[in-house]
Amino acid sequence: MHGLATAKVMAPSPVPRLSEMLTSYATNHVKPGSTEHHCVAHLKRHLGHLEPHTINSEIAKTYAEARRTDVWTTPGRGAEVRGVADSTIKRELTTLRAAVTWAWKSDRKGWFRGEGKPEFAMPRLQQDGSRERWLTKDEANRLVDACHTPHLRIFVMLALQTAARKEAIEDLTWEQAKLETGHVDFGLGRGNKLRPRQRMSERLIKELKAAFQVRTTDFVLEWNGRKAGDVKVAFRKASIRAGFVTGHRVNKHGKPVPVTDVTPHILKHTAVTWMVQSGTMTYEEIASFAETSAAMIEKVYGHHDPKLYEKAHAATAF
Repeated sequence: MHGLATAKVMAPSPVPRLSEMLTSYATNHVKPGSTEHHCVAHLKRHLGHLEPHTINSEIAKTYAEARRTDVWTTPGRGAEVRGVADSTIKRELTTLRAAVTWAWKSDRKGWFRGEGKPEFAMPRLQQDGSRERWLTKDEANRLVDACHTPHLRIFVMLALQTAARKEAIEDLTWEQAKLETGHVDFGLGRGNKLRPRQRMSERLIKELKAAFQVRTTDFVLEWNGRKAGDVKVAFRKASIRAGFVTGHRVNKHGKPVPVTDVTPHILKHTAVTWMVQSGTMTYEEIASFAETSAAMIEKVYGHHDPKLYEKAHAATAF
């Protein structure tokens, strides 16, 4: 109970409200200032007037929709926040579900007035369809322009042009980057299967040659005289600078921070999407670059294939 051994369970009023139930739950189970503490505050703000037994899937769905476009001011800081990411909404509804379970176990007759335990389905959230997110060529250029360091620009361009895994690019050495021929060799992929050598664009080769001239390590991605390592933090900042902000979340200090839906993995997804959209490569060829199966390419990316629409048009035209 986070050191709250002296806390007491608040008795439900004759007509209990969800705000009372959430307050009692938080008093006994939530650490002040924690992420869950902020979840409780937003739940009370939107749903506090309801009776606990009325919670259902429709209310959860309405709550999610409201939070996506929500506008509020953070207490103490006065900062205005607009909207939150679906990952935050899921966390808040998970907190609601935990509070309902606690109340049901502690005093089901009092909190729910003799009704059954309320159940609700988690509404469909954007993260459930994260594979649908990919970058257009214009968005890709925005992201590259938002990369303020050479190693991050090279990472983004390599990921988009090769569909290589984040870790494979982070570990790439100059021996694998064939500047004289304009190819990059990622060696063995999954299952010790040799990946095709991939040709790089003139734009990428120019970036690589500039980095090669000032290199101090064997690794292509270098920062401050050593291997750059994990680019996750730098990539997130670049994504936000590029304008890929889906909302805000409140961190453990109560400060609003932007949330982006463009992650390093989105680059691999984008590269494969572009390959399929080109209509010039077979699923088997694309799979060899993406280190997956042709069946998976068809299942996940097949709807981007222009040949599919051409065949459908030919089949249904009259």
